[in-house]
Amino acid sequence: MAREKNGWIKLYSSVLEKDFSPVEFKIWVGLLLIANSAKSKTPGLIDLSLREIANRLNVSTGALVQTKEKFIAQGRIKETKVPRRTKPISALEIINFSQYQGKEFVSRNEQSKEEIVSPSEQKVHSIEQSVSQNEQSRIQKRHQRITENNREYIYSLFNLWNEQKIIVHKKLTDDMKRAIDSALRDCSLEEVSQAIKNYAEILKGDQYRWTYSWTLKDFLKRGLEKFLDLEVARSNYRRDKDKAPARQVKYEDV
Repeated sequence: MAREKNGWIKLYSSVLEKDFSPVEFKIWVGLLLIANSAKSKTPGLIDLSLREIANRLNVSTGALVQTKEKFIAQGRIKETKVPRRTKPISALEIINFSQYQGKEFVSRNEQSKEEIVSPSEQKVHSIEQSVSQNEQSRIQKRHQRITENNREYIYSLFNLWNEQKIIVHKKLTDDMKRAIDSALRDCSLEEVSQAIKNYAEILKGDQYRWTYSWTLKDFLKRGLEKFLDLEVARSNYRRDKDKAPARQVKYEDV
């Protein structure tokens, strides 16, 4: 992760005693750092989408969604709505963020101007910058490899989508190819495939209240995160028993 410019966070040694997997530990520390650097007036509010957070932390969106649900259940974070230009978006807020950081939480601008950086500290900082640049180069090469490998997966996902009979596309367009390629930068082939199947199950199931049929491109851009986890999607969109019977889904060729 790039060196933050807005100060530092306190990380207690007791965090090592928590039931964290390596990925969950990375995400937890990353959320604290992002919340620290955020410009929001609400302490601990992370005014970013899940995809944006996953990109900053260099983790898959699927891993972030699963970890988010666990952290919510543990009372570490909560979901909240924040306004955007067009419509509110769902954002994450770290519960008791100020309590984690305490009164000693300061920004770099608030640190003493008389603070002296020793030559050894300057050397460490130089090494950190070099490591950061190497890491960025590694990530770029990884994304390039992924993009090349995605060519093998694009037709597979296109055919899988049409097999679900949601909206059947007669032609694989360049826009669809770019959307699939972009999705595979954040999620694995297995995660995207499963999300498509999950979406089809929820859309067609009479017990669910989801009614909107996306095109493949729109699903990958707007709906992928919602359907990565089948159990979460089932819980979110299950129809109340007292409500009217479910509608019938209409399919069309595009």
